[in-house]
Amino acid sequence: MQMMKKIVVIGGGCGTHSVLRSLREFPAHLSAIVSMADDGGSTGALREAYGVLPPGDVRQCLLALSLAPPEVRAMFEYRYADGPLKGHTVGNIMLTSLERTTGSFESAVETATKLLNVNGAVIPVTLDNIRQGVINAATGERILGEHHIDESVLPEGQWEVFLERVSPEASPRPVEANPKALQAIAEADAIVIGPGSHYTSTMPVLLVPGMIDAIRRAKGRLILNVNLVTSPNHTEGWTATRFVREVEVALDRTVDAATFNTSEIPTGVLAESPGAKQVLPGGINEPESARIVGADIAYKSASPKIPGDEMVRAFIRHDPDLLGPLLWRLINA
Repeated sequence: MQMMKKIVVIGGGCGTHSVLRSLREFPAHLSAIVSMADDGGSTGALREAYGVLPPGDVRQCLLALSLAPPEVRAMFEYRYADGPLKGHTVGNIMLTSLERTTGSFESAVETATKLLNVNGAVIPVTLDNIRQGVINAATGERILGEHHIDESVLPEGQWEVFLERVSPEASPRPVEANPKALQAIAEADAIVIGPGSHYTSTMPVLLVPGMIDAIRRAKGRLILNVNLVTSPNHTEGWTATRFVREVEVALDRTVDAATFNTSEIPTGVLAESPGAKQVLPGGINEPESARIVGADIAYKSASPKIPGDEMVRAFIRHDPDLLGPLLWRLINA
């Protein structure tokens, strides 16, 4: 009988949702360690109005692992297209309400886990109220907030990512990692990072103090899901080799394997994300690595835009049915 694998998935948003869905049918206990830097759209409005922690990425991970009836999951994901709640999802509102009634975001997630019959664990990377920023090393210019960073052009090699408390004067202690996140990493048989925006999805998780050290010391295999496409503002021209190298430099640890999509993304699908280009395996001075394993793992059509969602999002996604078998093979290599 095959032993249950302990797998930790790191990131935020749609990318982590796809990875969790791809692995949920395999004999594994899945833990999602989720970014707490999101501040756009419905999540940003709720943070601004009520001072709560960001519910959006957590909501997506809870739904990816939920065994609740389809109509319950659909209700939790429903997004209002008009009226005073336009843009908000029921799940975001529920998590916000649970945080205010239970007294903490951690308790809110635990309660939602029970309500949605979640098979696994969804773990906020930190329970501190944080925001992300970037600073231009040459000029000192700062951009605060994940949403503003997503909409900004970051010239190559000049920007450094940082995290800070939303109200540092109220609590001067440094940002701390959630102990449950560090424990999950220490016990993991495999750690899967990405896909997701390098600067606003991956790095806001890795840069929480304690996370890099925990991943560096972890005994589990380290696997990176390379993005399907580049971002015209942040990672233009990056190859699969470059994505791997950037994560390895950040962690000071070698990636054991990386997934890479080899199927051609149709031009019409690419057009749904203006400026995005399909990630290539390597450049002229970047020899391809055997650790980067290619396969057909992308949807052949773009994900539909949801009415009421005003956020600019990537609509080119991994296909969980194709990604899962590849990841499982790499996890057990």
